[in-house]
Order: sequence, then structure tokens, then C-alpha cells
Amino acid sequence: MLTVYALANTVAVNFPHLRQLRILVEGAAVETLKGHVDLRQPLVPDFSLVLTPAAGAPSAAPPGAPDESFPC
Repeated sequence: MLTVYALANTVAVNFPHLRQLRILVEGAAVETLKGHVDLRQPLVPDFSLVLTPAAGAPSAAPPGAPDESFPC
């Protein structure tokens, strides 16, 4: 379920004019995702599922990103 809402939240952040997300499987609407998530209605982003880092906590950099803690 978290993966589906992570997708909905990502789409909402990157495309703010979109308010809902409908997930299709091979181009067709489905009722559930393997019986775990109800997909009969479009998904609305749910940012309550997002963890925010604590103040002063280091942010997670993507793999291969330069380490900003060491000057060049």
C-alpha cells in the first residue's frame, strides 16, 4: 500500500495540477492490485504516510552523489 501512495504522492508533487491518480494494468482498469489495494476509484495523494526528517538530521543522498561533508 505504501508503494502505491508513494507513487500518488510523487505524481502530485511533480504535477501539482493533477489531483488524483488512476493506476491501470496493461492499459486496463482493475479492481485491486493483487487483492491488496482497492483501485476501483482514483487514488488521492496521502502525505500523512510520509516521514519527515528530524531537525538537524542529515538528508539521505542518492547512491553515487558527492559527499557534501568533505570539501573538494
